[in-house]
Formats: sequence, C-alpha cells, structure tokens
Amino acid sequence: MLFSKGLREKSHYALFIALRLLFSKEIEDSLIRQFEECMGLRQEADYGLKFSETGALDAIDGAEKLIAKSKELLKIK
Repeated sequence: MLFSKGLREKSHYALFIALRLLFSKEIEDSLIRQFEECMGLRQEADYGLKFSETGALDAIDGAEKLIAKSKELLKIK
C-alpha cells in the first residue's frame, strides 16, 4: 500500500505509523490497532520468548483482514 503512494517503510513501526497517517480513512482504527498489537506479539515471541496459541490465532485473523482490506484498496482480486 505504501508503494502505491511512492513510499517505502524502513521498519515495522514505520509501517504502522504510515498506515495510521495515510490510510486512517480507508482502514478502520480497530484493524490498525490490531496490527500494532500483532507487532507487540511478534516482539515478545522473538525477544521475550513469550507466545500463546490465542495470540497467534488473533495475529492470523488480523493479518487476513488487513490483507483483504489492502487488496480492496489496491483493487487486487
């Protein structure tokens, strides 16, 4: 989605900020917040060695929703 605006993110956090700033009208806030929560879960799993099945399933659900919304915005089938 950032590429569609001529931008490239340098980190997951930069991607989160860009989504919030550039797509807040197109993507509901709950989905952007879920993306932020997934970033936290990934951080914990990678560095804190803490993870759960529930967290993983929530992350998958959020990712699927964000992918669907991205395809809709970019007009990809």
